[in-house]
Amino acid sequence: MIAGPGAVVLVDAEGRDSAESHAALAAARLALVPLTPEQADLSTRYQLIARLNAARMFNPGLHVQFVLVGEATDAERVAVCAYVAQVMSATLASTVIHGRAPADVASLCREVFTV
Repeated sequence: MIAGPGAVVLVDAEGRDSAESHAALAAARLALVPLTPEQADLSTRYQLIARLNAARMFNPGLHVQFVLVGEATDAERVAVCAYVAQVMSATLASTVIHGRAPADVASLCREVFTV
């Protein structure tokens, strides 16, 4: 066992579809998925949706939460929400990350870990 109960282990899969990312998703309780408005394109990013849905089927306790990176127009936000809806039981964080702003990361941590 690499971590005790209640431990948080952060894995950066770098967006790759690898055996390691599958293993991480199989063991995780939470997958935080950063997403820019431009990435919310079903035609080019369907592999990620398929991978997350497969992980949810294998690991029903996995909660998938997308995190918007950068400001989005109203139309882009609609597209992001439609993209998120393609993943079983996924949600969109209310926190928006603006680059490496420490306040944004702190806000996201409060949102995610006080649930």
